[in-house]
Amino acid sequence: MDGQELVRAIAALDVAVEPRTGANLPAVRVGPDRLLALMERLRDAPEFSFDMLVDHTAVDWIDRKPEVKPPIDADGRRLGPGQKHEVEPPIDADGRRLGPEQGHFECIYNLYSTTHGHRLLVSVSVPRDNPVVPSVASLWAIAEWQEREVFDLMGVLYDGHPDLRRLFLEDDWQGYPLRKDYHNADTPELSR
Repeated sequence: MDGQELVRAIAALDVAVEPRTGANLPAVRVGPDRLLALMERLRDAPEFSFDMLVDHTAVDWIDRKPEVKPPIDADGRRLGPGQKHEVEPPIDADGRRLGPEQGHFECIYNLYSTTHGHRLLVSVSVPRDNPVVPSVASLWAIAEWQEREVFDLMGVLYDGHPDLRRLFLEDDWQGYPLRKDYHNADTPELSR
């Protein structure tokens, strides 16, 4: 099954998934309330068999300096004035669209099927003021460490994680260094 067929098959599941454009791999987006159900189906269904969580990370989508750029179409081309913008902003758990003024974290899961040889990106957007995502550590053991890393550096909380604590930084460290609004008096500021 090619990438487009894979995305269509996943979108057809009764899990409220939408295709995600702009990635170099097949990709889908799901709300945090449906993540665990989707991931379990992707791992266990024979037609998908995503038995490996290759990696997991998060992106902070808040701009320190707002910059207006024209939207991008599905092929990665910038759209000019009057052209239709087809890429929808992400949705939060309540079904509201998140825009740059709200800021959000996008949690990204890179899955691989050793049976079928296909890859998939799954993304979940959560608001910065309540960044809670269900843990997938019960599905892939490696997620326990990957989620701890994202928690330690970005501050995303994983509901149901068996041991959510800092991984790299000291227990009394204040803040999350990979957030775009992070400031530490001991760290020099880089100008843009």
